[in-house]
Amino acid sequence: LWRASTAAAAMKMISRRKFDLIIVMIRISDMDPLSLGKRIKEKYSKIPVILLVFDESELKQLPHPIPKSKIDRVFTWSGNANVFPAVIKFVEDRLNVKRDVKKGNVRVIILVEDSPRYYSTIMPLIYKEITYHTRNLLSKSLNDTHRQLHMRGRPKILLANTWEEAEKYYSEFQTNVLGIISDIRFTRKKKLVADCGIDFIRWVREQDPSMPILLQSTDLTHSEKAKEVNAHFLHKESPTLLQELREFILK
Repeated sequence: LWRASTAAAAMKMISRRKFDLIIVMIRISDMDPLSLGKRIKEKYSKIPVILLVFDESELKQLPHPIPKSKIDRVFTWSGNANVFPAVIKFVEDRLNVKRDVKKGNVRVIILVEDSPRYYSTIMPLIYKEITYHTRNLLSKSLNDTHRQLHMRGRPKILLANTWEEAEKYYSEFQTNVLGIISDIRFTRKKKLVADCGIDFIRWVREQDPSMPILLQSTDLTHSEKAKEVNAHFLHKESPTLLQELREFILK
């Protein structure tokens, strides 16, 4: 783990050694983070660049959507350090999923969510639950090497921000998808659609009527629509949100 206090220092470090991931904070003294992300991508296009913001006010300062030519994904850090391993696992899963599905028949969970604040909260929990249950399934007779190998075979989480991304992931890994957790309002064809999640699940149900699906929204009235497509519903503002999510994953 290496740290740079300025964009100039960061670019100098990147030129001298190989890095697997770059996390950029929004406040940099000598350059705005999007310009830094663009400069890194222009010279080192294969290095993932993640932008870390502190709250909604900082998110509002950014263009929407942020071009992938500058930043791969935005995460929100609310003081919970679990977001850092979640960022690393997110990058790993995206890079390794094709090979691991093809060679190891690894399973996939699709998360459809366009709010950085929400997926920054929910992804650490999902990873924690998956790791916990995978570890509990391991035989006590296995040695450390085989244990590590089995842990590497845990389900991958693929984060989609739009209909197009979600459709691509489902079509590509359909036979390996364990389940889908989806928001109800997100973008399709560059426009925010109120019932996009319902339409997406209807499309999925045509191909797999038994797929485990959890729909989530800040609007409680959408619970009835979730029943229509045979999906569980989770209210995002519920005080027991994380517990309900944990119970769904366990079930």
